[in-house]
Amino acid sequence: MANTGSRTYGNMVVKWTASTTGSAVSVAISSGGAQIAQLEFTPDTLNQYLTYQNPPQFATGRFMVTFSADGKSGQLSCENFVWDINKQPGGPVSGFIGTWSLS
Repeated sequence: MANTGSRTYGNMVVKWTASTTGSAVSVAISSGGAQIAQLEFTPDTLNQYLTYQNPPQFATGRFMVTFSADGKSGQLSCENFVWDINKQPGGPVSGFIGTWSLS
């Protein structure tokens, strides 16, 4: 396993990068190569809400992470991730997105 990964949903890309020192992960959400959000997670911030508004475009959803006991691995998931970017709607997406590991 690696400390980075990505998953594509239609025209949306969710990319995560875990800190090489553990217990932190950054999630970038982009469409067509343009980043629309950056979410930062730590053991104190396990849930983040995406709210992107650039009328008539939007993207919303809840993103969650779980960390292993030592903070060196974890899992990213989402709940009700929906979007309409460049007249390309998608979602709702809920559930597992991916994992990371520093081992």
